[in-house]
Amino acid sequence: MLPERIVFMGTPEFACPCLEALVEAGAAPVLVVTQPDRPSGRGRRLKPPPVKEISEKHGIPVFQPAKVKHPEAQEKLRNLRPDVIVVAAFGQILPQSLLDIPRLGCVNVHASLLPRHRGASPVAAAIREGDGETGVTIMRMEAGLDTGPAYLEERVPIPDGVTTGGLEETLSEVGASLLVRALPGIADGSLEPVAQDDSMATYAPRLKREDGLLDFSLSSVSLERQVRALNPWPGGWFEYGDEIIKVWEAAVGPPSPGNVPSGTTLDRPLVHWTPIRTSVADVLSSLDRRSTGRHRFGGVLRPAQHRTVGAASLRSTLIIKQTNDRPYRVTLGTHFLAHTREGQ
Repeated sequence: MLPERIVFMGTPEFACPCLEALVEAGAAPVLVVTQPDRPSGRGRRLKPPPVKEISEKHGIPVFQPAKVKHPEAQEKLRNLRPDVIVVAAFGQILPQSLLDIPRLGCVNVHASLLPRHRGASPVAAAIREGDGETGVTIMRMEAGLDTGPAYLEERVPIPDGVTTGGLEETLSEVGASLLVRALPGIADGSLEPVAQDDSMATYAPRLKREDGLLDFSLSSVSLERQVRALNPWPGGWFEYGDEIIKVWEAAVGPPSPGNVPSGTTLDRPLVHWTPIRTSVADVLSSLDRRSTGRHRFGGVLRPAQHRTVGAASLRSTLIIKQTNDRPYRVTLGTHFLAHTREGQ
């Protein structure tokens, strides 16, 4: 049987399936705690978190403290006498005094196979590191960052070409199902948590805008993963003259010439590539201009099998294609070359 008095803490889309699953299982939370409404869009109007919208749809009370560590916020939770607090991408660190409030402790839905990728951005980290699989772990929270023992986990393969946004959507559904399976065993004591192996831990810190900057000295494989890992936020980007170019798509393609230094821009298309599995026409993507004056485009990272005497190397090219006749600084056929190392 599911615990009777559940407090749910979550904020983004990732947390919504967990909340919906509790409601569908007949265990609607007595309270939902989420982040405050934030300004959004051009008009900077306050926008409620996705979890708040789901809560209001089901008539569940919502609490939006600026900081849950504040004494008045903790007192409100303590007065509810919760059996368990379920946390899914809430967005604030919970102090030990709050972790001690519920009878069964605080249970976290974490989007990785712990102890790998502890921290705020585990899905992006799994894609960027080239992991073949990831998953969801249901864990008992403690003061350390995602260090608590695990109740259940479920493994999920990472598809080729998937972005963080797409993979998070899959993992959110997996996490919702896993949560409803775990809670009865947590409530009756039949499900014992297993301590993590701290020696195997890796960390995925909160993403920052500068994490999206593309370094063309890296391999095309690394850059392609970076673009997917940072979609939808902050997005891959680089500077070209006085413009900031946002990269939303990338693909590893056929060879490019190896006689141009890393980071060089070429003014016209290269016509002497050796095709491998695909053609230039197959991999060109679109670019459009936003009202902000910045660019959104799909790019192509193209490695080469170029070898030099005494050392192996790869080179990558990013190709941008215009979709209308506006006079962009970045024009049809512009190429961005990156010197890379083989096997990375």
